[in-house]
Order: sequence, then C-alpha cells, then structure tokens
Amino acid sequence: METPEGFELAGIIGVDAAQVLIGGACCLIGSDRVPADWETWHKLLTDQGYFDGPGYKQLDMGVVVSSGRGDGEYPVYVKRAEIPDWFPGPRVQEVRIIFF
Repeated sequence: METPEGFELAGIIGVDAAQVLIGGACCLIGSDRVPADWETWHKLLTDQGYFDGPGYKQLDMGVVVSSGRGDGEYPVYVKRAEIPDWFPGPRVQEVRIIFF
C-alpha cells in the first residue's frame, strides 16, 4: 500500500473483531466503561445500534468503527505539523487508518 502524501507510517494495528476502538488511554485502561469480555462488548454495541448503522458509533468511551474488510492487519499513518507558539518540533496533526 502506498503511503498517503504528507503522511508517514506510524505502525500496524491488528484487528480480530472487525472493529477498531478509538479513545483516550485514560478513558480505556482499567475503565469500567470498557467491557472486559466479548459478550458484554457485543451486547453494548447491539444495544446502542452499532450493527444497524453506517459502520461507526460514538460510545461513552470513544468511537468504534468497522474495519471495512474485517479481521487483519492495517497500516496507521500520521501527518505531523508545527504548532505555532507550542513545543518545538512537529506534533501529530492527523491519524489515518486505511482498511481497503
């Protein structure tokens, strides 16, 4: 896969449930908002209408998105930029996961 213009490869994520959860680490690690088992997670998504929607859903702990083609490994790219009057050096401005 070709790297999008202006981006650099940050790494690869593994997907084993055809879903990616995007959220802040403080909201996810050890949080009682994140189910500890698949059955509870699946029920949460079902109850909130995830499977009836467009493939993404805002949840209490973040945003869950369908990985498009299901399970697998997907590249994660970042675009960096300077922030005026902030710490020196480029900071991550945008994150892109390409599923297909």
